[in-house]
Amino acid sequence: MSYYFEGHHYRAALPIASISINKCNVVFTDQARQQKLRFSNNLQSRRFVSWLVNLAQLEK
Repeated sequence: MSYYFEGHHYRAALPIASISINKCNVVFTDQARQQKLRFSNNLQSRRFVSWLVNLAQLEK
């Protein structure tokens, strides 16, 4: 699935195996690979993690 945020395009493939967040950095492992993303502030990283969690819940 795709996520568009402030002009950037992010992709995640179900299932999401793990999510880790540290301030502005988000690392997640999906079906295809492990991805490390850096956002400009904590609010942006939290919004992205919220999207990932909702995406993972849709799978169930």
